[in-house]
Amino acid sequence: MINTNKIINSKIIKTNNVFDDILLPLNKRNGFIKSNPPIVPTYFYRYIGITKNQDEYYNNLYKLDKNLSDLNNLYLKFISNIPFNTDSELIKKTANLWGNLDPFNDKKKIFLFSSIKLVKALPLFPNELTQTSINEGFNYIFNLYIKNTQNINATKIKNFTLKILTWINKFIPNLFENVDYNKNETNDIFNPKIIYYGNIKNHEIYFLIFLSKIGCDVLYINSYSDEAFLEIDKENTYSNIIELNAKSPLKDFPKREVISRTETIAFKASNEIEEIIYDEESGLYKPWQFENYNVEPVTLKTTYDELKILWNEEARMRTGFKIENGTIYIPNIFAKISGVTEDINIYWKDLSYFKLTGANLFISNLPFTEINYSKHDLYRLSYLINNDGYLNEDSLIKSEFYKFSYLKTSLQKTMIKKINDIFELPLFKKEVNKEFKLKILMTILNIDKNLIELLQSFDYPFKIPKLIIYSKDENNFSDEDSIIITFLNLIGFDILIITPTGYNNIENQIPRKYYDIHKFKKINLNLELVNLDNINKKKFSFLSKLFKI
Repeated sequence: MINTNKIINSKIIKTNNVFDDILLPLNKRNGFIKSNPPIVPTYFYRYIGITKNQDEYYNNLYKLDKNLSDLNNLYLKFISNIPFNTDSELIKKTANLWGNLDPFNDKKKIFLFSSIKLVKALPLFPNELTQTSINEGFNYIFNLYIKNTQNINATKIKNFTLKILTWINKFIPNLFENVDYNKNETNDIFNPKIIYYGNIKNHEIYFLIFLSKIGCDVLYINSYSDEAFLEIDKENTYSNIIELNAKSPLKDFPKREVISRTETIAFKASNEIEEIIYDEESGLYKPWQFENYNVEPVTLKTTYDELKILWNEEARMRTGFKIENGTIYIPNIFAKISGVTEDINIYWKDLSYFKLTGANLFISNLPFTEINYSKHDLYRLSYLINNDGYLNEDSLIKSEFYKFSYLKTSLQKTMIKKINDIFELPLFKKEVNKEFKLKILMTILNIDKNLIELLQSFDYPFKIPKLIIYSKDENNFSDEDSIIITFLNLIGFDILIITPTGYNNIENQIPRKYYDIHKFKKINLNLELVNLDNINKKKFSFLSKLFKI
């Protein structure tokens, strides 16, 4: 039986600045008592998320690592795993311990603990305090593992025990070689420090808890998540947590300090005010606040009268607009007007309204997409599509076909994502095979410059870019036209197709579920487009739209 009067009494304490306080020697920490046994105040923190200034975040990690490295043997750093190499001597020592553990019970647990000590599977230390603390620490996490593990059996017990014993034998003797909590010297007294950076597995968490129980400071760092801890330490019993405001995918642990710009007090204050005023749910947004967000269209189903009312509304004012989880949802319009009104003057007046209140591009001839490539050019793109049928982003950006590097990076990423969406989603009536994917890619890579300028200037919560297509005859949309229309719809453009003839056009290319069709009673097969700019000079107000005055 272990004498609990001869073990390190490790007490986890809290701090507001763990990166600084973890460097403090024990004799300068509140709660440290030299006694037999000593009371050792330790830190065990999960440092989760990332600061707004990412350069500063990684510089702080680098500086902490550098400072801790000065402690030599008292410091261990693990990156995304704790190295595990089979210890043949340990396996030989413990070979006879695993044969009769099923079903596992308290009696067999006591037998296993005694046997582990008997075969000297734990390292031996001249310092009795260290020896008993390590024995007790192992017992503690073993019991914790048994408590937390469902359907416990001999195989699970053997795997867990051998792994923990291997790590203890590999790391603890060196880590505790010069540790003496009761030394009478005037020098500072330091306890061992552990940093674990990256994703972590369950057995590794138990080992960190073991290290904390024997008096080590432990810092688990992950810029994205600590999900694995929720299975073992959901109530923060064994560790404390610091959660930063942002999340970021893991990067390599910093190997050097990078140049970082320091914010002035005025700049910080301005940013803090902006964060309060320009909240995602406030409806007040600063220019380009969401340019790095994902964009998803929420195509509206409307009546014709609603279409006229909504046509000139900003995205943020429309039903369905929302911002959540890094995505901005844009309620856009994709509609066809088929036929004409009985009073042709009302028809022209409505078309004039649609054009004059925000149409950025008005097309009056089909097909409208120029084809400037050959079949040979098309197949030269083949290597840009991977075996899974998606676009290889890195290869595309480096290719001779890519002409968009001058656009803002966020827009480039959005365009590439939407190409992959078009590859994946059932947006066309025809099969999206490899050849059609090449046509999609080539078409978007050669998109008209006027449309590129609209994409570059689209600030998502505000005015939505608009495309109007007037189809007066039997000429139909080409595949390339339908690709451009689909691409713009996925980015949130308003698209209006006007067909006085009542002929099918968009219906031949894109499934009906993706757009509205507003049908008028009459059709006109020979309706030449008039000058819409001169039909009605008066300003279109909300009331005029509603009451048709």
